[in-house]
Amino acid sequence: MKIKVITPPAVEPLTRAEAKQHMGISYTHNDTLVDSAIRQAREYCEGYQRRKFVTQTLELYLDRFPPCGRIEFLDCSPVQSITSIKYINKNGAEHTLDESDYIFDNVSFVSEIKPADGKTWPTDELKSTNSVIIRFFEGYPLSLLQI
Repeated sequence: MKIKVITPPAVEPLTRAEAKQHMGISYTHNDTLVDSAIRQAREYCEGYQRRKFVTQTLELYLDRFPPCGRIEFLDCSPVQSITSIKYINKNGAEHTLDESDYIFDNVSFVSEIKPADGKTWPTDELKSTNSVIIRFFEGYPLSLLQI
């Protein structure tokens, strides 16, 4: 399972002004450093907690569809929505699954996708690496971060 950031967060969960107030900084010549520290702290905490704090667009890459049927987002919570599920066959042709072909569960603690009732994942022979690509929105909406 590989994850790639497609669109990073538009904002950080902490503003520069809030960070500077907490650090007791009143001057502006280190604002770039403060911004970098905010981003790095968010990324570290997201990795530690295995959650994204702010909405961002990600892609999950798998080498194949899982035989158990379920695709779990163990390192990706909370998943807000699925944008697309694509797969690439051994000839390099890309296919997009219809939304009616799968069920997305974002209510459970670990979000998951599984084939819809009576459906299965495609059985085409896939390219050997990164053949299944799931694009999704993850993170908490900004409105939940504002107090």
